[in-house]
Amino acid sequence: MRIHILLSAAALIAVFALSGYAQTIGATKIALVNSDAFGYEKTGVTKLINAYKALETEFKPTTDDLAATSAKLDGLVKEIQLLQTQLNSNQGDPTAIRKTMDQKTDEGTRLQIDLKRKQEDAKAKLDKRQAQVTQPIVKEISAALEAYGKKNSIDMILDVSKLDGSILMINYAMDITDAFIKDFNAKAVGIPVK
Repeated sequence: MRIHILLSAAALIAVFALSGYAQTIGATKIALVNSDAFGYEKTGVTKLINAYKALETEFKPTTDDLAATSAKLDGLVKEIQLLQTQLNSNQGDPTAIRKTMDQKTDEGTRLQIDLKRKQEDAKAKLDKRQAQVTQPIVKEISAALEAYGKKNSIDMILDVSKLDGSILMINYAMDITDAFIKDFNAKAVGIPVK
């Protein structure tokens, strides 16, 4: 019985100590930000959008080449389908049609392998270049977001884009995304979006 009294007393002391501690800390100010919005073309972070546009321009010849190779492959597929239709309907010399189909199929296979290699190479180059171009901007945004939080007495900023499916309810008054983007764009040096 004496042990229960001592445990109860210890529990009460702990509760009072924690409630006193909580009162001295005060309320925690939490804000939300949606980092996906930083990349929105019309309302996002101008400096980041300009970086993505510059990458798009830089890689346009590569994407055009990939599109042309893909179109050529599609054209070969249509030619093979047309030849198959001719073969099935007994139009022309079957031996010549089969020979042409085999040549087109071989060409298509080579083109498909070439396209896949080009796509993989382009993706690797784009990923590397994108990291080189955007990482300094992302670091700058991160530092600015931290400074924005301190300036506005915010104790914690949560990125809702990273909390997919784990938020059940949001008070949108806590969302600082638009205000932060406006503040960052006003202070950041960069080429304006056209």
